[in-house]
Amino acid sequence: MTEFILDNSVLSAFHKIGRLKLLKDILKNHTVIVPDNVVRETKYPEIIDQIAFTRQQYSTKKWMLRVGVKSNKHIKFKNGEQAVLEVAAQRGGWAVIDDLKARKQAHKRRIKYAGTLTLLKRAREKKLITKTELRKIIIDLKEKDQFRMTKELEDWLLK
Repeated sequence: MTEFILDNSVLSAFHKIGRLKLLKDILKNHTVIVPDNVVRETKYPEIIDQIAFTRQQYSTKKWMLRVGVKSNKHIKFKNGEQAVLEVAAQRGGWAVIDDLKARKQAHKRRIKYAGTLTLLKRAREKKLITKTELRKIIIDLKEKDQFRMTKELEDWLLK
């Protein structure tokens, strides 16, 4: 089973547009991990409520699992992105991050990565949302999350 390690930016983006359930549906049948550094950065109780702090709590309701992070000197970040990259490297999972510097670091370290837009593209491909819903989500991301994307990225997402 593939592991997806989520950063706060991705969690917050889905939360701000009221689509945490969509994120859960996209990652259904996968292990969803939130490093403890990311949990500390998260300011939304609605997100925290869905994170299991022990393996025994991990269930349908608590569909994300908090894990600790072992430090590694290769990462230059001292925040959630650093933790996501470390856990992804250690466990061989996907780092789900939007930060450009973190994505470059993931690429350099050969860590598989995706971001909010890739997950939305996956939701559309899996028919979890319609093209019309995706357009609305793009508008909501721009308005509620100040999410920036180029026209090319938007076109890629909608095709």
